[in-house]
Amino acid sequence: MERCIRRVGTGLPAACLKRTWRAAGVRISVTTETEWEGQSSFFSGADTVSHFKFDGNTSYLVWDEEGTEEWNTLSTFGAALYCYAEASPYIVNSVFAGNDLNRGIQYGTGSVLYSAGGSPSFEFCTMYDNSASGHPGGVIFMDGGSLTMTSCIVSHSTASCAIYFDLGATGDIEYCDFFGLSGQNFRGVPPVGLGTISTTNVNGDTCDQYFNLYVDPEYADAANGDLHLGGTSACVNAADPASMIARDFDGTARPSGAFSDIGAYERGALVVDDLVIYHDTANNDILLNWGAVPGASGYEIYAGDTQEYEPGNSVLIGTTAATTFTDDDVLLTATEQRTYVVFALP
Repeated sequence: MERCIRRVGTGLPAACLKRTWRAAGVRISVTTETEWEGQSSFFSGADTVSHFKFDGNTSYLVWDEEGTEEWNTLSTFGAALYCYAEASPYIVNSVFAGNDLNRGIQYGTGSVLYSAGGSPSFEFCTMYDNSASGHPGGVIFMDGGSLTMTSCIVSHSTASCAIYFDLGATGDIEYCDFFGLSGQNFRGVPPVGLGTISTTNVNGDTCDQYFNLYVDPEYADAANGDLHLGGTSACVNAADPASMIARDFDGTARPSGAFSDIGAYERGALVVDDLVIYHDTANNDILLNWGAVPGASGYEIYAGDTQEYEPGNSVLIGTTAATTFTDDDVLLTATEQRTYVVFALP
């Protein structure tokens, strides 16, 4: 399932007797852009969901008591996605925005995802303004099972937490950014060290041992629906360097900078192709200069020790608004080498 939009749906399952319930919605198996009524449910298997936008969905159950259908004001699960039992979808390059469980319910779990024991996986997803203020809440709620989340943003949501680990649920959460939750980042029993700032990433930003950030992602214009990253976002060049995903939600190449960017959208930096490098042997300096790139707001300079540029072996050594840069006091032996690349920032 790829390149679809699911907007303003309402999950309403068939009426169930005595408040028993089953998942809302239907299993989706389409490949064209369209719209649905209701949330998406996965009952088994390992479906792949790619380039998908879940926008403004909600979910609440209907139950039949004495022959009358009524809104269930007690509980509901998964406004955007519901995964039952062994269901383990892989969701990549997708956006979740404005999904809502706050329809007067007392108990709501998972405004983006409720998983009942499966092993769902998210990579390069952006989750913004997804609400689940009822108890126990959570943008993502894991009722057992195992969650994998890599290079995703979870931000600006009214929820008890970003991820709720319940019933022994485990998780592998790496290279993500969590910010702006009305509650905690994590509840239940999260993995040891998750959320505890203990190191820095390749950009020098503080993070936990899994390289997760806890800063404002600095969207370009979230108020008007633009969840692309701004020019100074810490999510830029901060995604998993081992990722093999070649394109973002828009089809922009990954990585377009030294490393891929966290979230569904790559910022789109350009490699300067007229870089001139001069070695000032008198001062042991490396002098770089290049032609101005039209529309560039500035430039990032990366250096590595391989013959060809490799993102995993290069580090950011400076930024500048000019078209020159000096790498000071570079001392190389006869067998050492240094490779440079300059990226123009939009």
